[in-house]
Amino acid sequence: MGAASHCADRRAMRADGPCTSEEWVTFARDGHRELLETTKLAMHDADGTLIGVRGIGHDITDRKRIEHDLRSITLYAAEGIWTSGLDSRFLYANPAALAMTGREGPDPSEGP
Repeated sequence: MGAASHCADRRAMRADGPCTSEEWVTFARDGHRELLETTKLAMHDADGTLIGVRGIGHDITDRKRIEHDLRSITLYAAEGIWTSGLDSRFLYANPAALAMTGREGPDPSEGP
């Protein structure tokens, strides 16, 4: 495992509950890489002594690629595109939507 994984392990050891992070992992079997969303939790024995870290990972490589592609499409679209929360607060607006509404927003290239 790489430095990012060890850093996430150390963070989980210090936390009071589960820690979630994203980690690139290279698989030794065939050398392919996946972006994993990992959730790690420190494990303790009956006396409270740290005995290890348990983790589970989900491959989010395709999801992140799709999010990037959608962000690129909305960034350059001539149409106004925005998302809002249940409270009607803007979560994301592309430059065309900001121009239409006269609002200012964060740098749209940074995504929602």
